Amino acid sequence: MTVASNSYGHLVDLSFSGNYGFATTSYISFYESSGQVASQTGDFLVFDFTNPAKPLFVTSLQASSLGGSSNQNLKPYANVVDQIYSYVATTSATGTSTSGTAMLDVISIASPTVPTPLSQVTVSQAAILLSFDVAGTTLLAAGNTTGQRDPGIPDFDFTGNLTLTAMNLGNTQAPAVVSTLTTQLQVNGTFYTAAFSNGVFAIVNNPPITDDFGPSSLMIVDARNPSNLLLYPYQTQFGLSGILTTTSGYLLSPTVLGLNIFKLQL
Repeated sequence: MTVASNSYGHLVDLSFSGNYGFATTSYISFYESSGQVASQTGDFLVFDFTNPAKPLFVTSLQASSLGGSSNQNLKPYANVVDQIYSYVATTSATGTSTSGTAMLDVISIASPTVPTPLSQVTVSQAAILLSFDVAGTTLLAAGNTTGQRDPGIPDFDFTGNLTLTAMNLGNTQAPAVVSTLTTQLQVNGTFYTAAFSNGVFAIVNNPPITDDFGPSSLMIVDARNPSNLLLYPYQTQFGLSGILTTTSGYLLSPTVLGLNIFKLQL
């Protein structure tokens, strides 16, 4: 069944403020003959869920001279913050080049039908941000030191290492980078980041490109001191879905074999 029919494809997330839902698209187009990237696309979309049984597509963010308005960059993750902002994980890479600098776009959704870019935060140690979550005034973003392989032979995997960036949200419309940890862990992207209320985060990574069909990894990041991020590789397992949720000090992690439940002891 298709609802809120529109011309956009490759939606990667959906978060809500009131009756409105906000989503991004994120995909590359490439030449079959050479495997080279032809273009990169990332749209910011707005839907109206006033009638949940019949949601409506409202609008997309229109390109302008404002930073963060372009739809020519990948946008692999976005989420609503404080109900009037949407943060978007992205990159400066555009067009035929997957080389760029990681960015966090801040979009005002105070008027949901007219989303407006407010600011961009640059993370110079990473090529792209892939996921994030917020605990209190701390945002933790997972990224990668490289963009996707181009040409995509044998595939368009991420070939770099995991990066972790802490930002302070004292000014919600202009997050400030506190620190970035560039790990020596090669991962083909980060599925998901989930926050505990105390400033500890859980992340799920794809396996490295050296073992594409290998197990994914669940890791814990202690960001209670955002200036000194501590990474605890916790569990490597086949079948991790990349979906995480936290509640009352517990971490729920679905797998193909069932539901793993962990209790945080930090």
